[in-house]
Amino acid sequence: MREWIHDWKPAASQRAHLLAASLVWTVVGAALLIGGVWWELRAEAWLAAVLLVAASAAGALKYRFVMRKSVRRITARIHQRGDGVCLGGVFSWQMWLLIGVMATAGRILRTSSLDRVAIGALYAAVGVAMLLAATDLWRAWYEAGLPASTRPSHASAGPPAGDLAPVEPVAETRTTP
Repeated sequence: MREWIHDWKPAASQRAHLLAASLVWTVVGAALLIGGVWWELRAEAWLAAVLLVAASAAGALKYRFVMRKSVRRITARIHQRGDGVCLGGVFSWQMWLLIGVMATAGRILRTSSLDRVAIGALYAAVGVAMLLAATDLWRAWYEAGLPASTRPSHASAGPPAGDLAPVEPVAETRTTP
């Protein structure tokens, strides 16, 4: 059985993992931003404008102080695991759990009696943060495709470009069949 699982797992390269992570963050971020803006447009024009500016600022701050760290961990984990690992392992089990919790929280918010305009501001802020973070993932994907001799020095270590400090390696053990 174990050999069958190993033979049929959707193994992928590091670059494919970075592409998958980039796509997930981009699609979810865009969906949240579009949904948030849609709900914001239910408010009066001046209120919608103020809330969208505030949501954008909050999203930028969330990106700066929270999401960049997550992206560094994700890219370091992908680089550390190497090629040939299961595509479902693009995120750690803790990240998959967080994704489930956030999706459930979103569902609860959408079915609650809270004002859609307020929920829209929250969605827009999270969407902006995710889209900004996705740019770091896309950069890591792009740089992973460059020949090793032309990659920026930070690209070989895994974290995305910019002023991001290297992240400590993720402690994870893999067994081979």
